[in-house]
Amino acid sequence: MLWSLWRFIMGARLSPVLWLCLAFAVPAIAAAPIDPDVAAASARGNPKAIAKLVKSLNSADAAERDAAEEALLILGVEAIPSLRAAIVAKEPSAEAALGVLGALGHAGSVTYIQSLVSDPRLGGAAKIALVKANEAHWQKVSESPTLALCDEHLKLFPESPHAEEARRERAEQAAWSALVALGASPPQKELEALIAAHPGTRADAKAKKMIAEALFDKADRAISDGRPWDALVLLEEGRGWDPTFNTARMEARANKALGRTAAAKSDWDKAIPALESAWKASPSNTTTRDLSDAYVARGMERLNKGDAAGGFDDLNRALAVDPTLADKVANERADRMPALVNEVKTGSKGKVAAAVALVVIGPEGVKALIPVAMERAAVGDAQPLSEAAKVALGGDAATKAALSAALSQSFTAADRAVQTQILPNSAALVRPEDPWSPAAMRARETALKDLTAWLGLLTASQLYAQQGDPAHRPPTDSPPPDAELVGYLAKGARPDQASLPLVARVALTRYVLDGAALAIDMVRSDPAKLGAQLVGRGRPPADLAQWREVVDVARGGPTMAKWSVLLPMGGNIELSHQFVGNTLRFQARGQSLAAGVADANLSELLVMFFALSRLSLSVDPSIDRLELVIGGPGTSVTTVRARLSLSRVKPPVWSNVEIMAPYTRDELALIPELEAELR
Repeated sequence: MLWSLWRFIMGARLSPVLWLCLAFAVPAIAAAPIDPDVAAASARGNPKAIAKLVKSLNSADAAERDAAEEALLILGVEAIPSLRAAIVAKEPSAEAALGVLGALGHAGSVTYIQSLVSDPRLGGAAKIALVKANEAHWQKVSESPTLALCDEHLKLFPESPHAEEARRERAEQAAWSALVALGASPPQKELEALIAAHPGTRADAKAKKMIAEALFDKADRAISDGRPWDALVLLEEGRGWDPTFNTARMEARANKALGRTAAAKSDWDKAIPALESAWKASPSNTTTRDLSDAYVARGMERLNKGDAAGGFDDLNRALAVDPTLADKVANERADRMPALVNEVKTGSKGKVAAAVALVVIGPEGVKALIPVAMERAAVGDAQPLSEAAKVALGGDAATKAALSAALSQSFTAADRAVQTQILPNSAALVRPEDPWSPAAMRARETALKDLTAWLGLLTASQLYAQQGDPAHRPPTDSPPPDAELVGYLAKGARPDQASLPLVARVALTRYVLDGAALAIDMVRSDPAKLGAQLVGRGRPPADLAQWREVVDVARGGPTMAKWSVLLPMGGNIELSHQFVGNTLRFQARGQSLAAGVADANLSELLVMFFALSRLSLSVDPSIDRLELVIGGPGTSVTTVRARLSLSRVKPPVWSNVEIMAPYTRDELALIPELEAELR
């Protein structure tokens, strides 16, 4: 280029000014950097020019060397012959040529470069060239990966730092080739086989999407064909293959159709969930109407079946989606609230359900509920208030606050009665002078109401306290279960034991007093079953705690006509009872009694007889007389060894009778009310 410029200058007639300009321009042109793109373009198809670029790799000018290297890389495979020629001739630029040859990353040059590793002069450059070749070839794989390129890289560079990536990419390419080979719409089984064979690949992900899309297409057709249940199954299966697919609209269509089909059959438990899903996904006017109609229909059905809480919950839901139903819902509330309030007030079987329903109704229901629920709590029936308060925890703030105040007031009243009246007098309640007198039973009944209310309200109060309600500060421990209270009694614990924790003491007191009521029920319904547990005690129960222990054992057994009872002197008898007019008769018979009645055996039977006589004659006005017949075996008492009859006696006599235990034959004459025939 400079020579041509010189010839031009020498042959031209220029003015002195232009000569002066050229004098400064020529050195500047000579010093201008080489443009690699221009150099490559000029050398393309010109082996000599390429060879000249190869020689420039050894230039003393760094800029020229860099430009030459870049131009040769631009020329690519066209530069390989000239590069190899310089290497073979071991020209000064041979080492640099090796580096460029490696940087080209041409597969055909790798083996040649490897052959030079042991060359004394070029071995070091060859090793560097191989590193460059590895990186250059991997770049080709990364930019345009193919199965062939991946295989080529692994073959040429088995120890490549990219070998693992190459193997992964090869697996991707193999999987994709397998997917392409299946065609545009392969069967699902073939796609599933590909997924199993190539997990984690791009083909795996694509195959899953293809399966999902096919299932979604089937679901769409199923909706159109009137098979919404099939559509929902297909949509669910499709989401399993492709969770990213938005199926909301299709699900809404399917659920709407499914809900309408179920509603036409009045199958509200299927219709409502389907219509709810459809409404949430697409709350159109028709879906809103379908859902509100279903809520109203099920709500009325529930109300008419006595499920007031469920019915009003449905009506509230209907009102939430369709405010135009306000008058209908208000009228239904007004019509049914008086009956619900009355159920709570009278403590009927449905009192708890009615209380919950009044909370569900809303503010007007809560306002009507609170006074009657507090009245029930005051007489020991805390269930309506307690359960209503628990439901209110999940409601609005106003409802929660109103029930909290009522609960707090009732619990405070019960707590005052328990801690100032019942527990301080628990000894008298458990060991009264006449446990079955009307006065003692009234005292127990009153105490049981407060104890039951206290325990019934405790759990609800604890729930409010756990949510940080300052109006509630109850004890934090839970009442022991009945099985644990049995253990308390077995270890000698009594309600008047002040060392017991408060909750345990309240629970134990209620448990013992409740045992007295159970004993009364049993002596009226199955006295022999209760009596069988009294034989062998040695003495009648000394207090209501001991009566509770007897009742617990008796209640644990089955109901039978006769009870086998073991006697202290050995052998056993069959104990039974029958009501004859105003007389309660017990029969004790067995082979062990055929020869007579030993004093020890007689005493145990009398323990049972006197304990049940006192209980039965005190609490059952229909019974005027008790009899005990003791005899030998047989379908009837063929050999009577003893016959005892006892009529009503005055309460002080009972204390003397119980003190006499264990009983002897001679002492029985000291009881004037007792008619005894003994052999």
